[in-house]
Amino acid sequence: MLDENDTDLLLSLPQALLDSTVLDTGCAASLVELRNRHQIRDSELETLCWAIQREMQAGYPSGRLYLDGLGLAVASRLMTRHSSVGNAPEAPNGVLSGHRLKQVLAFIEDQLAEDLSLDQIAAVAGLSPSHTRTLFRRATRIPLHQFIIQRRVELGRSLLLHSSLSIAEIAQTAGFAHQSHMARHMRRILGVTPGDLRRNS
Repeated sequence: MLDENDTDLLLSLPQALLDSTVLDTGCAASLVELRNRHQIRDSELETLCWAIQREMQAGYPSGRLYLDGLGLAVASRLMTRHSSVGNAPEAPNGVLSGHRLKQVLAFIEDQLAEDLSLDQIAAVAGLSPSHTRTLFRRATRIPLHQFIIQRRVELGRSLLLHSSLSIAEIAQTAGFAHQSHMARHMRRILGVTPGDLRRNS
């Protein structure tokens, strides 16, 4: 019987995500095993898992890319701290720059209105999802999901000032899940609501 003191969280990850994370360590997926570890706490893993639960319970307000990133972070933590792989690998060398970075940025711009995923962006970059995320942040000094949200806010702001579309239509065109999703991020980044922007245009 469960009561208010129970804090268990059951999380299921796709096998394909675990397999691709293993490949990033340089090991064959068939040679890696998750360890059964009882009564061992991993505060970093707990934080990631509870963040996933909060995002799901809130109706995915930060979008698919944010959830993809959290899932990848959980898989990476499991592989590097709780599997036969052992210690975490070094961060990938190099940078995402030049032509490859331009391709990624152009793809993001072209697909802002779509439900972008980390796998799609990694395919354009020609890298694994975990390397794409790491190298994008190294190149731009901003996490990938935050960069996309900022670009969506900028597009929404431009449309509010220079188009006759409704606020709901602008939210959809800019790639937000709904109008309140756009409003929340505009308040956080710009300090004003969509309605304020439109009234002052």
